[in-house]
Amino acid sequence: MGAPQQALLMLGKLSYNATVLADSPAGFWQLNETSGTTAADSSGNSRDGTYIGSPTLTTTGVVLNGTSQYIDIASSFFDAIGNSNQAYTFEIWGKWTVDTSVAIFFDKGDANAPAEFTQLSVKNISSVPGALQCYANEAGIGSATAQYTGSSSNDGVYHHVVGQRRVTTDGGEETLSLYLDGISRANVAWAQVNSYTSTDNLLIGAYPIGPIAFFPGTLFKAAVYMHSLTDAQVLAHYQARDW
Repeated sequence: MGAPQQALLMLGKLSYNATVLADSPAGFWQLNETSGTTAADSSGNSRDGTYIGSPTLTTTGVVLNGTSQYIDIASSFFDAIGNSNQAYTFEIWGKWTVDTSVAIFFDKGDANAPAEFTQLSVKNISSVPGALQCYANEAGIGSATAQYTGSSSNDGVYHHVVGQRRVTTDGGEETLSLYLDGISRANVAWAQVNSYTSTDNLLIGAYPIGPIAFFPGTLFKAAVYMHSLTDAQVLAHYQARDW
């Protein structure tokens, strides 16, 4: 954290962007462009993305049609998500109203072994529209789902959604966790046995392998960390909202 951020933190005035950057994201896409096809990376790591399918661009998020539009992050840096001992965190703000069988916030996997992937998504589960899940699957081994059905989130207002994997070398037990609006909602054990080559691009708003799924709504302030966040950090991010 730089001196300006430290000064703002002491005054209790750290902006949302500064709060995210203080926790060292590997990529931070604000998704607030108003023209062009580049989703700029604000993390300082130059991992820009590309808007696919001409979505509607606004200063408060990208509006996706739920059928063909998404953001493609081509950086191979995120291939490490497939490593058995790799912690990671997906973080995003979104708003949506459309019921769908599955709508994807983030997806990262291996096109050569489509049963190996991790995703953060919203899904209609047991007649609960807008239920949330962080899901990981390892081919031939098993899967885990941190799932929250306690509240319908498809209400057309912004929600803060975080899904992450903790590992023992990252300061905790090996778990898959889901947060909604700053609060931990679900935790399940997930001890990945083998590493896999996660060769697909990191996608925001889509899952590329049949059945193809897209996000129908607005996405804003997407970030990926190659480490887990603490409960206090997730809550601080939620509380730092300044729009």
